[in-house]
Amino acid sequence: MTAGPKWGQAEFQAAIEAAANALVLVDRSRAILFANDQAAALFGYPKTELIGKPVETLVPERVRSRHPDLVSRYWEQPVARPIGAGRDLTGVRKDGQEIPIEIGLHPIRIGEETFVIASIVDITGRKALEKRLRDVTRLKSDMISMVSHEFANQLGSMKLALYLLKETEPPDIKESRRHSYETLNKACEHLKNTTANFLQLSRLESGKLVMNIHPTPVLAAAQDALALMRPLAEAKSLRLDLKMDLPAQAASPVRADPEALSLILTNLITNAVKYTPKGGAVTLRLSQPQGDDSRVRLSVQDTGIGIAEAEMERVLSGFYRTDNSRKLARGFGVGLKVVQEMLERHDSHLELASTPGQGSEFSFTLPFWTEA
Repeated sequence: MTAGPKWGQAEFQAAIEAAANALVLVDRSRAILFANDQAAALFGYPKTELIGKPVETLVPERVRSRHPDLVSRYWEQPVARPIGAGRDLTGVRKDGQEIPIEIGLHPIRIGEETFVIASIVDITGRKALEKRLRDVTRLKSDMISMVSHEFANQLGSMKLALYLLKETEPPDIKESRRHSYETLNKACEHLKNTTANFLQLSRLESGKLVMNIHPTPVLAAAQDALALMRPLAEAKSLRLDLKMDLPAQAASPVRADPEALSLILTNLITNAVKYTPKGGAVTLRLSQPQGDDSRVRLSVQDTGIGIAEAEMERVLSGFYRTDNSRKLARGFGVGLKVVQEMLERHDSHLELASTPGQGSEFSFTLPFWTEA
């Protein structure tokens, strides 16, 4: 065992000892020249026992044979690599216990020689937390899937019973009873849409929902979304329009998952209808972003209650509803969260422009499909 180097710089050694992280000083031959108390405690060695040992001593035996080659390649161009810049690694203690670690590398010159200080952080706690979060996310996803499935089944039974009851009514059904049937039907549709949004969000968060990106006719997607939402708009006497500002490219497909695009558009239109007073208008517009002919801009504009500028960012983040929106309609704000998550998987994002009392416009862009 060789003795530790005599730096002639007490301040240097003091700085290493005072560091919060475990630090080891290594030379070109991969020998450990110095280790601070934190490194000794992390790996379970007396400091004097570490000095002179090859740095591979701190590496699990199963990967030890590959380590010298990695070190040699690093010395070809020794540059600083901060902690967290690379992948997670594994260290091994004197008693054989493996520990997850992150390492930062910092080349330094002492006299005429270059050495490397390895800064080492034990990430056992972080790994345990990550696993716990994954387990919680998986459990939440499974529970939401189970509840949504059961909820959807019960809703189906309720809608069937509602239909059968309505069919048994006499032709001269009282207006109050007709209104009750309409209210119940709307409530069922609202619960159905809310359940679907929670289920989709759960799948997105757990990674179970995979985007199937392929050429998707944007005009057809817009028309289908409007057809689905028209009964909802007509129930409030709202005008539902489609505006085209890119006639030459109207038939061009975009890069999108068609089911996701349908859900994005129907969510935006549903919100617009909910927060637009009776007799207003909702417009789905297809246009070309200014100065960019490679994408199409899809926007849903309404003449509804609008959103104050101070609340726009919170609305876009999802799970937030303004005081005015709570008075006008029920909901959880989950629809916009689903929209944002799905747009992220399309390399896009949702934008909002609004004026209180005049209406809002939610928009996003998608690239036209081009063959590689």
